Amino acid sequence: MDHVKKIRLFAITSLISTMAVSVFAAETSGKGGVNWSGGYIEAVGEGAAKSSGNKGKDKMSATRAAEVKAQRALLETIKGVHVTSTTTVQDSMMTEDIIKTKINGIVKGAQLVDKKLEVESDGSISATVTMRICLMGGPACKGSVVEALELDPTSEQPFVPKKSILQEEPVQPAAEPPVKPITESPKQAIVLPRSTYSCDLTKPVTGIVFSLDGRSYERVLMPVVISEVINAESVKVYSAMLVKPAVFRTFGAIRYADSIDNAVKQLHVCGNVLIVPVKEVTKENMMVINARDLATIKETLAHGNNYIEDAKVVISAQ
Repeated sequence: MDHVKKIRLFAITSLISTMAVSVFAAETSGKGGVNWSGGYIEAVGEGAAKSSGNKGKDKMSATRAAEVKAQRALLETIKGVHVTSTTTVQDSMMTEDIIKTKINGIVKGAQLVDKKLEVESDGSISATVTMRICLMGGPACKGSVVEALELDPTSEQPFVPKKSILQEEPVQPAAEPPVKPITESPKQAIVLPRSTYSCDLTKPVTGIVFSLDGRSYERVLMPVVISEVINAESVKVYSAMLVKPAVFRTFGAIRYADSIDNAVKQLHVCGNVLIVPVKEVTKENMMVINARDLATIKETLAHGNNYIEDAKVVISAQ
């Protein structure tokens, strides 16, 4: 009798487990993450469809369930992306309905980059999909987060310097003493001071890389670079507000790289690239460069070669 009860209990449990799977499709899990170096947000979603006798229909149902889950994960990930050091995409979505509508549209149009289908032992279909949307614009992007954001010059954070490198003549720092050759060993090279390098200043500069050299920095869609204090004030070297609106809408304000080697290979800056070390990062998450590098950048922007306005800028972690 006990044996019969156990069999019945097992049968009932199995029936309940089977009923727990949606007759059409069931969503199971989803997770998303930001790849700043690649310039995209990616999410994985999983879904399942109970066997209906039509495998083609079941595959479509499972895939759609997985896509919905991935899209939800993409949306949640996007909301947490920092536009500036003090605002997130979610903040913008809460204050502007048009931004919310655009973001939702971008998520629905997310690119499907991978799909896996498996037939389970009970005949049901399980699907795992990977979906992606772009943080910034580019030729390979169907849509991007920056397309949905408004570039409002009046909304720049109050701690950002008002004067910019495009308006003000930077103060020329005092000349540094020449570097003396190291003569202890003929095999040793001259040690140069760490400053602007890897660029032929006699030719037009094609872009600029700000090197963090391992300093802690929170990556944002609209970064700010300023100069060190000169005559009691700083100069704004780079921000999204200095970028042409048309460039920002289609391209964004920044690209990120994990190393200088990867940074200088990026297509929009490759060529004669100016590399500038970041002196420090402020508590407001602004990058600071020294006065001498400020003067050098100003010189390279002469004669209409305004790579700043064209957002030909990369921030390198190293």
